Parts: sequence; C-alpha cells; structure tokens
Amino acid sequence: MNLTPQQQLTMLRTMQTIRRFEERASDEFQAGHIYGVVHCYIGQEAVAVGVCAALNREDQIISTHRGHGHCIAKGADLKRMMAELYGRATGYCKGKGGSMHIADFGIGMLGANGIVAGGIPIITGAGLAAQLDGKGRVAVSFFGDGAASAGPWSRKTRRRFARSKRRSNASAPCRFRFLTVHSWRAMCSPTASESSQGCERCYSRAGKTSDRRP
Repeated sequence: MNLTPQQQLTMLRTMQTIRRFEERASDEFQAGHIYGVVHCYIGQEAVAVGVCAALNREDQIISTHRGHGHCIAKGADLKRMMAELYGRATGYCKGKGGSMHIADFGIGMLGANGIVAGGIPIITGAGLAAQLDGKGRVAVSFFGDGAASAGPWSRKTRRRFARSKRRSNASAPCRFRFLTVHSWRAMCSPTASESSQGCERCYSRAGKTSDRRP
C-alpha cells in the first residue's frame, strides 16, 4: 500500500487525535468527572489507524475494552464519544454504554467489548455475512494476546471457518481479518506458561477431535 504525503499526514493527524482524546479522557477520569472505567489506547494508535486506513466505510470492525482508538480511526464522532463517557443522553449509546461499549453501525463499528475475546464470535458472523453477500466487504477483529488463549479464538473461529468452507461458495474470498496486538499484558496468561510448543500441542490435539454437533 503506497501512501501519498497527504495520506500520511491524515494518518498522523488521526493518531494525534486519538492520543489527545485519550489524554483528556484519562485526566477527566482521574479527576472524578467520568464514572465507571476508562481503558486508554495510548501507545497503540498506529495499529488502529494503519488498519482502518485500508478499510472502506462499509467494512466492519469490532474492538476490545480499549476501543476509543478503533472508534476514532473508523471515523466516529468525537463529541458523541466523549458524551458517552460522561454518561450523557447525547452519547452513542445514550450514556448507558460508557467507555467499553461504544458502537456505530453506520461507520462499520460493531462495538467494543469488556469481555476478553468476546468480540471474536461476533466478527466471525459478520465475516461470514460479508462472504455470503458478495459485496466485497471485510470484517476485522482487534484483540489482545490474552484473547489468543481464550475459547472463542481456539474453538468458535476454527469451526466457523470449517463451516464456511462447506456451506459457502468455495471460490468466494475469505472476509475475516483477525488482528492480535501483543502487549505482554494478558492478566491471566503468564508468559512463562505460554509457549509456541504448548499451542501446537493444543491445536494438534484439537485437530484429532471430530465435532459431531450440527
């Protein structure tokens, strides 16, 4: 993907916008003006901007508990986002979703998710829909290294892929894109116990198990 100088400037501005939004949100949360929780996307801005710059408006994404950056990179309205954090009725979810549940279907943002790996099954369904409707859309899931060892990734995703191959047009291109952000901060996956050999044994064993359910 060759970027023009103007495209590079636009991406830089978007990254700076994400950083300023997160800094303001963090300050307001620390000051007690925002209730609930605020999980910032500081330090990962380039990931969201780089991915979303390659997407069209009708393409769909799903986020994690650190979803502000993804929303902004996909084109969300900053005022409605901040209103949602403040719990105002003018927010994206009328103030009822808060930081971790901002969604805007109009721009292809299917929402953020407070559950580790919770967005993977959702975007898998969106990807299958994109594959079947044949309109050229793609579906992208952002998730962290902790989600890579969770059930939705190792079970549902693999089964959905298998079923899509059986039920859909075999010549249709795959419309799934799964993006792992390896932050080394998975709260329940100690690095010492996670190894490539362990994952290989897991998938090797899973490959020998047949799924007889419809």
